[in-house]
Amino acid sequence: MVPKNVLKNIGKKLRALRKQHNLKLKDISEKTGLTQSHISMIENSKTTPSLQTLAQLSGLFNVEITYFFETRKDKDIISISHENYQLFPTDESYSLKLITPPLLNNGVNAYDLETNQKSRIKLPPQLKGTLFIYCLQGEFKLVSARSTFRLPPTDTIIIEDNTNFKLYSETDVAKCFVIQILPR
Repeated sequence: MVPKNVLKNIGKKLRALRKQHNLKLKDISEKTGLTQSHISMIENSKTTPSLQTLAQLSGLFNVEITYFFETRKDKDIISISHENYQLFPTDESYSLKLITPPLLNNGVNAYDLETNQKSRIKLPPQLKGTLFIYCLQGEFKLVSARSTFRLPPTDTIIIEDNTNFKLYSETDVAKCFVIQILPR
């Protein structure tokens, strides 16, 4: 019999991964062949998933199967290889990478944004909530309904409603970190 705290941990981690990837139960069901009710039962600690099920889920979310069994006590320091950064689909003028691991599940994500030409940057819909944009190199411009802001290196801008602005790279090469505080 699997201890209740282990089942609860698996369920919490699966739900966190699903929410971080902005997926519904239906989406996971379609991608894995698992039923929506089975996924829900795992998330709510009502059933013990098989190793095959955990392998399917870890493959879908690109995490090791051991991720579902780790607890915060297991790792005080987390190291992430650059090969494991999640790359978001963008056009060729910029790249956006999630650089925080899903196992943190603390409502905060960090992204690396790099451009290779002057262009408008279309942020993906997953980037909702409050955003802190810290410019490392080059210059960015943020245009809202009321104002235009320039963001030179080492400056930060905080955006609380990220649906009403446009972000532009003002230099050929520009880099910034985007810290996202997810809505609760």
